[in-house]
Amino acid sequence: MNKKSLITIPTTLLLAFTLYSCSSSSNSNPELRRLPAEDQPQGSATKEVLQGTIETSPSSNNQQRADLGDPPTITTTANTLYIKRVHYYQTQEEFGVELFYKEGVSYDEASFLWEQSWGHQVTTGDATRKAFPHRYAEKFFVLDGLQEVQILHSLGQVLGRASFDRAEVFEDMLEHEIRAALKPVAPVSRPAQAAYAVSGPIPKKNYPDMMTPQPPEGWDALKKELGLKPEFQVLKDTHLADAQGRVYSLLSYTDANYRPHTFIYQTEGGETKQIFVQEGESYIQQLYLLPFLVQGAPAFFAEFGVPDTDNHWDGPLVLQGNAYQHLPKGIVKLK
Repeated sequence: MNKKSLITIPTTLLLAFTLYSCSSSSNSNPELRRLPAEDQPQGSATKEVLQGTIETSPSSNNQQRADLGDPPTITTTANTLYIKRVHYYQTQEEFGVELFYKEGVSYDEASFLWEQSWGHQVTTGDATRKAFPHRYAEKFFVLDGLQEVQILHSLGQVLGRASFDRAEVFEDMLEHEIRAALKPVAPVSRPAQAAYAVSGPIPKKNYPDMMTPQPPEGWDALKKELGLKPEFQVLKDTHLADAQGRVYSLLSYTDANYRPHTFIYQTEGGETKQIFVQEGESYIQQLYLLPFLVQGAPAFFAEFGVPDTDNHWDGPLVLQGNAYQHLPKGIVKLK
């Protein structure tokens, strides 16, 4: 999850929140434990990692390269996809995707890792990216599927491919996040228009229509049935269509009590049905139709937010059973 705020958050509180958000169960309470002795830095942490030659590249805006050790072993599991928002770093011509801790990583370990990101460092404007040694990246972060990913446009077009280079801490005035840095395998078309990354080969195609469709018949009446009133604030009212002619309608709004509501409807053959609803503190602020089916059903990539804040996160929306579920860690099982 991206955690944005105009107020500086103490690192200890941020770490606790990050670790809580990335755990597989909100009820888990793993025992706090220190890193094994062999993984503790010996002497100066900076000397341990920066023992290789440091090179400065003026074209990269204060970029320092150090030896991070042997590349991590990254597994690719059949019938599993990783789908997450992608960030483009124009100066370095690299991409970044969010990383999550492995299950069971304790607060002590997370605190140590956060403070000890040493090697490769890139500074661009007010943003700083500091890399972890590869052995820590492999041991403490979920890297599955990131050996190579496809970079996609919001309309589902594949812009190019990129491969894992390192794990790093990204920090600027608004964000503090652990990400994987990805380097293009070959030149990426229109990289600034990249929306999300998908690991592995794309399954059965279901490309979205490039034209924004008209609202389905009866859409205004349906919004009234949902309780939408003129004085409410509409946050998002948009429609998508796929190659089969199905139309997907997203409506997000806040009511008189500033409580957000999100609804997604599917219209096919003149029939409209609700496929997703969320009411509470957050809403969907952007929705993309994935260019493939997941378990035989249309799937989406959604960006969530909290009204009037900079808090936002993302992940795929896929059909599980009879309902669409948000998968915040981006791991999708195809079978």
